[in-house]
This record gives sequence, C-alpha cells and structure tokens, in this order.
Amino acid sequence: MKRLLSVFCILTSLLLSSDEVMIINGHKLPPEPDPKINNATLLGIDINKNGVRDDVERKIYFEQKKQVDREILMQHAKVFNFVFEDPVGNAIEAEKRFSKAGDCNRYIKFQKKHIMELNKQDPVGYIHYLDKIILNTPERVKTYFIYDGALSGGVYSGSLSWFLKESVCDFNISKALELDK
Repeated sequence: MKRLLSVFCILTSLLLSSDEVMIINGHKLPPEPDPKINNATLLGIDINKNGVRDDVERKIYFEQKKQVDREILMQHAKVFNFVFEDPVGNAIEAEKRFSKAGDCNRYIKFQKKHIMELNKQDPVGYIHYLDKIILNTPERVKTYFIYDGALSGGVYSGSLSWFLKESVCDFNISKALELDK
C-alpha cells in the first residue's frame, strides 16, 4: 500500500509540475525556464524557437489579457533578441524592426481604435514594460547600450506606413482582435 501511495504521489507531482503544457488562445506556452540557466546568456532559453525568451513570452501571456496586446508585445520582444545576437552588426536593421513594431502599435491604435492597456496611462507604457522584463541582467542592459551606441549619430525617422497598411504587424490583426471579443 505504501508503495502504491508513493507511486501515486510521484505521478501526481509529475502531472502538476510547472512544465505542464499551457495553452492560451491557441498559443502553446513554453515551460518556465530555470532562471539561473536562462540568465546565463544574453539570448536565454527559447525552447519553441519563436525569437522571444521563454520567460518573457510567459510573462506577456500571463500578464496581458488581450490577445492583440500580446501580439504587439511579442513582435517588439523579438527585436530585442535580434539585438542581443549582434548589437553592433544588427543595429540598423534592429532599429527598422523596432520602428515597424511601433508602427504596428500605432496602426492598431488609430485604424482599429484599440489602445493597449499598458498605454492608457503612458503612451509608451509597453516599451517600459518590455524594458523591465527583457533587460533583467546587467549584461543585457550593457548589450542594449552597445546597440544604442552603435546608432549614435544616425538619424532614424518613423514613417507613415502605420497609417496606411496593416502589413506593419507581423501577425493577423483581425484574428487577434476577434479573440478579444
């Protein structure tokens, strides 16, 4: 009987572990990575290879209630990993991608009349949110400043592309907005 109880306890703990598969709006979340291993490198752990660190992805999906907000944040978060891959060599392209992600946010705000929860009190609240969760180690902050320095002296203007086309978003806007109804 003791042995049966032990086996039952072990199986129950395995089934209820933090590696349990979580699906939110059809999106399968990766398991929570070990913080020590995740923070040992700039890129951290990205089990599902979608370009966003697993801890960041999980935080976005658990903390943001609207699917369209999650998608905007995920598009922006992917650029950070691109920066961490090569902060100097990827600087100009990363700036274009950051600009495109911002254009996506503006397109949804002005064309679809949706304002992200994070931006209701602060127009760039989503950027502050991402900085806080992505730049969470001294090495990541330092690397971001190296990227920022690589852009020094350049002039990088936004565009009006957000006003005209939804292709500035890397996701299906209609589907994301539909999931939020």
